[in-house]
Amino acid sequence: MSVTRLALPLLFLVACGGAGASVDAAPWSPGDAPAPSPAPSGSGAGAPVDEPDTGEPGLALHLRATATPFPHADDLAGLTPSAARLGIVSLTLLRGANDPSPWVVFDRGTSFVDASLDDGADTAVATVARRDLVPGTFTRARVGVTHVSYELPARMHAAGLVTPGVFRNVQVLADGTVLDGAPRASGWHRYTFLVGGAPAGTVEGANAPLPTAASSPFVLRVEGGRAFYDLAALVVIGPDRAAPARTVFTVNVHEHFRWRDEAQPGYAKGAFDATPASFEPVVRFGANAFELTVE
Repeated sequence: MSVTRLALPLLFLVACGGAGASVDAAPWSPGDAPAPSPAPSGSGAGAPVDEPDTGEPGLALHLRATATPFPHADDLAGLTPSAARLGIVSLTLLRGANDPSPWVVFDRGTSFVDASLDDGADTAVATVARRDLVPGTFTRARVGVTHVSYELPARMHAAGLVTPGVFRNVQVLADGTVLDGAPRASGWHRYTFLVGGAPAGTVEGANAPLPTAASSPFVLRVEGGRAFYDLAALVVIGPDRAAPARTVFTVNVHEHFRWRDEAQPGYAKGAFDATPASFEPVVRFGANAFELTVE
């Protein structure tokens, strides 16, 4: 997707499904992805746990990330951001696009799970008791999100000098998201350029542009101050409410931040070049593909 030259958001997520879930994904498999490690959680730490009290296993929803090399079919430059995190607050499953009574699998309000999207991360997003599973066939998923943050190496061109550094960016997607102890509205953002680990310049403000389409299977929507990713996913819960102990979505994040190199004086091929007022055109960002597994 095309992105304006004002913001550098990193927006991606996959939905979490129940037993018997299946999705159409790009031709990719985790393969020899590194073993996952626990990722720290954010405000309202932990999942919205409703543990079963019958001794029967509930449904645990996990999000994993891997930077296993992905076959990008474009002529763009790309990097894999680091310290990439996404606030997750809810999951809703629908029987169709206009389902009048969708199943709200969980909803934390504004108390987000701070999910890491770094290579090898494994975040426990939610646990649902077996007694709370809703039998049915669901064809769409909506994942509520609050904000995104990430770091990306870049070269800053200013006053005739080229300075290597790192962008450290955060952008709020949903109203009422609490960051740094203060509630933020959708569109609030802070972009900081670091040199040697120290801030060299920061831009903070409101009304940052939000994408309404995606270059991957995920579409971001903002309605009534709440933000969510909408995607097609087939999720089947049988009448016996049987479910595997763990359902895992693995997203491929290899060089998913992709831009078009410009032939400007001093710009380098394969490096993300910027000035205090602009940067090279970001063409695509977001997970390259995802895969569902049950454990």
